[in-house]
Amino acid sequence: MAHLTGRSRLALALAALLVAAMSGVVSASAAGRKPPPVPADRGELETWAEGPVRWLLLPAERRSLSQVSSPAEALRFVETFWARRDPDPATEINPFRERFYRRVEAADLLYLENGVRGSLTDRGRALILLGSPTGLRVTSTEALKWDPSGGAADNVKVSYLPLEIWTYQLEDLRRPLRQALMATDDGKELRVSFVRDVAGTRLSEGEELLDLALRTALALGPE
Repeated sequence: MAHLTGRSRLALALAALLVAAMSGVVSASAAGRKPPPVPADRGELETWAEGPVRWLLLPAERRSLSQVSSPAEALRFVETFWARRDPDPATEINPFRERFYRRVEAADLLYLENGVRGSLTDRGRALILLGSPTGLRVTSTEALKWDPSGGAADNVKVSYLPLEIWTYQLEDLRRPLRQALMATDDGKELRVSFVRDVAGTRLSEGEELLDLALRTALALGPE
């Protein structure tokens, strides 16, 4: 059996935990989960919009949200929001909404960081928009650091920061996103990267893929 480095073991552990969370081993079943209460007024609607659902809100929806002024309008806004993302309105359950809350639950479990809810972090955003990655690896990346205590020639130093890389296969992504990527396929690996330092974990690569995932999030019929 091949020897595993510390980074390889960490990557395998992260991948196993992520798969377990997304498969329901550490998650309640979709059938038994109730979505959060529907916002009853403008204040609750704004709080709702600043939660994990922020990653799904399109610019036009944010503009519409700012015009809500009554409880009835708040209720109608949320109902319309999820209805636009329902691949099969004829059924009682909205699969898109159920998948969203499963991913939120997994992100909250996996990525709590510096007191910030996991689903509100950059990795939480990627998990919500793209789902569990096909592959995950941990490496390092060079970063320049200024050291004010050094001499003129020694102020700038090179440090190495952990880099977490998520990769995706087309077939593992939602159909609307797959179609958009196939139309603009340039042969590049589909990946999202995060750099980690003392301040936390932040996105370093993949903004375009996440933006495309958001823009293709509206339901286009059953998958």
